[in-house]
Amino acid sequence: PAMAPVSHNLVALLSAEGNAQAARAKETLFPPFERSLHGIGTDRFQPGSGVAVLSSPGRALIPLICGELLDRRLVRRGVHAGGTLLTVSARDHYQAGSAQAAWQVLAHLRLRASEFGVPAVDASLEGQAAIVATDGEVLARSAPGAPAGLLSWSRQTGARDRAPTPRPEVV
Repeated sequence: PAMAPVSHNLVALLSAEGNAQAARAKETLFPPFERSLHGIGTDRFQPGSGVAVLSSPGRALIPLICGELLDRRLVRRGVHAGGTLLTVSARDHYQAGSAQAAWQVLAHLRLRASEFGVPAVDASLEGQAAIVATDGEVLARSAPGAPAGLLSWSRQTGARDRAPTPRPEVV
């Protein structure tokens, strides 16, 4: 019999050309949106396993997905595996338009950065993005109502909100 397809909520590391170099599937699935609990919700995704760090030129990334930021165990594992930058990729639909929810996410990001001594970045499709130093200082944060929670930062120009660039259609 054919095996049923498996769905994962994952983050991928892409080359400059857009080719996937490595990926990590979300391990900590939250009920009832990603997995069922006591008969409530559905098992939409299978949990990932094992990958603590994704290697990028010049950085060893500790890639978390959305609410995994709440799971200290994943950050600790990434730091012990040599991770030097905590990254959080999220949709954050619940955060859209809520100053309190945005503050809570930023507070968790600051806590993890200072707790584990690694800088942290948060990119969000519907929430606010942030860049945080190892001591928890917020270096940059996207503006409320920005087109997407994506931003860039440099010492020369500071923070700049970014809109995602649509991928060209493949012919």
